[in-house]
Amino acid sequence: MNIRCNAQGVTLDANKKIEASVLGGWFFTGNNSYPKIKNAPLYSLSAAYCKNPQLMYELNINSCFSKMLYNSSQGNGDTSVRYTQTYIMLGIVRMFKTEIPNFMPYMSANIGVSSMSVHAPGAVSQMKLAAGVLGGIKVALNKRLGLKFQVRVQAPLNGLGLSVGISTGGPGVGIGSYSSAVQFDVSTGLFFRL
Repeated sequence: MNIRCNAQGVTLDANKKIEASVLGGWFFTGNNSYPKIKNAPLYSLSAAYCKNPQLMYELNINSCFSKMLYNSSQGNGDTSVRYTQTYIMLGIVRMFKTEIPNFMPYMSANIGVSSMSVHAPGAVSQMKLAAGVLGGIKVALNKRLGLKFQVRVQAPLNGLGLSVGISTGGPGVGIGSYSSAVQFDVSTGLFFRL
């Protein structure tokens, strides 16, 4: 039993309770109708409190700077304007032990806000409630530094609802939401234990 525990250990310093990450990647906007947001580079910063080796609480800020295309009403082609979207998300990160030292898969569920800005005269920024999930792999290089690879699905929520009902099967309660723009990104970068 002792040998197996040693094989599962990681070189990260367990006394360091704060973890910071810097990631860069690519933001895929999905199939959205006009106006259409173009796929774009994504930049992400995060800070996490490490409660124990398997659980962290994370604050993540990720932004993309893109173009938004509008159909021309006169048939002269598309019109393009600058577009910025930023997510500020809080999440619970669950890390999983493996038999490979320094190799840590993880998953997270996130909730927060999304800010969307079209840089055109008369345009007003929008802020919406947002939710997402992500997963990835961390590879520790030493006690304080490692590589991080992750994929994420997130979306601004257009609506949120609560339903309460009573039927022959007893009472029921449900919460639901929907989004017209589910977005996906892939990113990689570094993480540091401070």
